[in-house]
Amino acid sequence: MQDPSVSLQRGTRQGLALRLAGTASGNPAAPGALRLAVLEPLRVVAVRALPAADGGWIEALRDSGVTRLPAPGRCEGVAVRVVWRSPTEYWLVTERPALLDPVAEALRPGATALAYAVDHSTGTVGIELQGEDLDALLARLMDAAAIAALPGQATRARCADLAVVLLRLQAQRAWLLVERPVADYLLDWLRLACDRVGAG
Repeated sequence: MQDPSVSLQRGTRQGLALRLAGTASGNPAAPGALRLAVLEPLRVVAVRALPAADGGWIEALRDSGVTRLPAPGRCEGVAVRVVWRSPTEYWLVTERPALLDPVAEALRPGATALAYAVDHSTGTVGIELQGEDLDALLARLMDAAAIAALPGQATRARCADLAVVLLRLQAQRAWLLVERPVADYLLDWLRLACDRVGAG
């Protein structure tokens, strides 16, 4: 596979132009073709609470529509997806940013003891992957043990040697969360891998 760093030196970049859903190559979509899209808008808020924190942080989550916390290695929810990160941290991820206003306000740093929220939206890019060959694509870019294979699973992994959070939403649909400074690079790798998978 060609190193996408070569394309970084060219005047014209594909990168976040993939924000419009379509095939990686830009050609008309064939049935079952892998599709990439940048998720915009996307809000990502980390909620951290120590075991001794009172129940106020749980109430703040409920005010944002969160009714259930996931077990390790899982994500829960639809409008707001809750991702387990550690025994003391959960990520709230949504395409409807205003839904997280209540928790961001109630748990702003310093507002309550032993629990707080940090908004990672500015520094995070979400990428949606969808298609029948999703598993084949992920297998090309990350270790098999790190792939969230079943709907509702969420893992931290290295994809094209970059740190990502992988959320498996459906059998043929997943989200990747990656730091914004390296999102263009990851999108280049994804586009190349999609083309390779599509070519067989």
